[in-house]
Order: sequence, then structure tokens, then C-alpha cells
Amino acid sequence: MSNIPPEYLDDSFDFGFTAVDEEYITSPVLTETYTTVEGEYKAKLKAVEQLIIPLLVNLMKNPDKDYIKWPNRAPQIQKQIDKILGITRS
Repeated sequence: MSNIPPEYLDDSFDFGFTAVDEEYITSPVLTETYTTVEGEYKAKLKAVEQLIIPLLVNLMKNPDKDYIKWPNRAPQIQKQIDKILGITRS
């Protein structure tokens, strides 16, 4: 029949899963879960957008100037990085 040793054909440990048909997989439960997860990610992406776009808009101001004067920028940038990581890694 097959080359699988008999001790591995024992059904006493099935790793906690079972086979299901397609109807189970396409049930409304999965659709609801997808909708919930999609909404959470959209909210997170919107929050990240609100952190990044103002920075980019401010960097675009005065394009005729060769240099940007931005004193104490390291703490401000670190604060934005911390906010972004707080959203994207939660």
C-alpha cells in the first residue's frame, strides 16, 4: 500500500485539525472575520497616513529654498517613528 510506518498511521494524535468541505470554508463566519480584519487594517493604515502625510506636506513647503532648517528634529522624528510602530505592530 504505502511506505508509511504503521506507528504513524495511528489516529490517536491528529494535530487538532479535521478535513472539511468547501461549504464550511465559504461560510458567513469567514466573511464576517474578513470584514472585521479588513476594517481594522483600514483604520490602522488611515492612522499611519495621518502621521506621515503632514510630514511630507511640510517638507514640500518652500521648494525654492535649498535647505530646510529643522532644529531638534531627532526627538520629533523619533516620536513619529514610535507612533508609527505602535500602530503597525499592534
